[in-house]
Amino acid sequence: MPASTECPPFRLGESRFDQLWEAQKIKQAIIHPDTGEKIPMPFRMSGKGVGLNLLIKRAEHFSPATRILVQRFIPFPAVGLYVRLPLLQKCPRLGLPVHSMVCLCTFGLALPVAISLFPQNSQIHVSELEPEIAAATECKILTYNKGL
Repeated sequence: MPASTECPPFRLGESRFDQLWEAQKIKQAIIHPDTGEKIPMPFRMSGKGVGLNLLIKRAEHFSPATRILVQRFIPFPAVGLYVRLPLLQKCPRLGLPVHSMVCLCTFGLALPVAISLFPQNSQIHVSELEPEIAAATECKILTYNKGL
């Protein structure tokens, strides 16, 4: 039997089903479900595609200025470093409320800023519209609200 068709060796304590399930989870974390293309490491959103968490762990060895930049610009809820807080180690039941407050503050402060970066109103030339809509107006340029 050729080497490419051989089954992987049996690992003590694991069934073949467990190995296949683990391989399927890794495949789903790496391959985009719609396009079938490989997802670059920082953009993978599961625990199997390490990406941002790996960068945060490595940031502990960077210079203080670089470490602050990396830790500030990576989304805080995705990092999970605040689990090491002494308060959460003493009272693990506070984990959910603390996580909720961090998410609330992050979205409450960052979302309005992100939305304000993009213009709300835009203009479009009538020639770029569908024929039935273009026929309904005499204007050459239309202004519309993007609805953000």
